[in-house]
Amino acid sequence: MDNISVISNRRGVLNQTAQLVFESFENTDITFAIVSKEGHCITSRPKVVAQVFSNQELLDSLCQRIDDGDEPTMAYIGDYLVAASALSIDEDNNGYVIMILPGYTPEKASASMDFIEVILSQISMLAREVGRNMESSFPGTPFDFQLLTGAALN
Repeated sequence: MDNISVISNRRGVLNQTAQLVFESFENTDITFAIVSKEGHCITSRPKVVAQVFSNQELLDSLCQRIDDGDEPTMAYIGDYLVAASALSIDEDNNGYVIMILPGYTPEKASASMDFIEVILSQISMLAREVGRNMESSFPGTPFDFQLLTGAALN
């Protein structure tokens, strides 16, 4: 499989994972973003993500911290606690999963740390499972990122 097909397949996996995660948390105040290594972002609440990461350097810095091994990464940005970790479909870091939690004080964040880490870890496990299922169902078939992004955001 060529590089373009591999990237396309990973984007498909990220989109499918995003759709499952967004549906699971749609009745909460938690915002999720899944960002591919190529910089494509899928989010459950575009306005919140745009507000939190109005400065692109904040997102870039968060991703760089993860790449440097600081995982999960936690930061306060405005009125939000932002928690993020690598999202690995295979043996490589294929992207990032970001949770944006409104109104979390340092005390609430500290008390919820294990919960946050479990959710981030479970999303990465879900992405690996989606990847395995997609590969066994459609071996070698590239997925259309734009089509799946539309499905995830609708």
